[in-house]
Amino acid sequence: MRATALLPASPVESEEGGRLDRYRDWIEHNELELALDELEMLGGINKVPRQFWVCLRDAAIEMHLPNHQLRLDRRLTDDAG
Repeated sequence: MRATALLPASPVESEEGGRLDRYRDWIEHNELELALDELEMLGGINKVPRQFWVCLRDAAIEMHLPNHQLRLDRRLTDDAG
């Protein structure tokens, strides 16, 4: 996912959610929605550019995950204001 390139070089990770190794495991097992969730949690605990959230929202659209899309749209709207 393009968003991983927008994470800090050494991102803060959390046992409660938001770990790169779990993201990679989800990708390896083709669990794309769970991988998206993991990236969303990583973005929530790290300083990421707006483009990170755009990438996640675009992925949610491609995967036909309307609840994720709405949540990410709200994040983008909140960040803009």
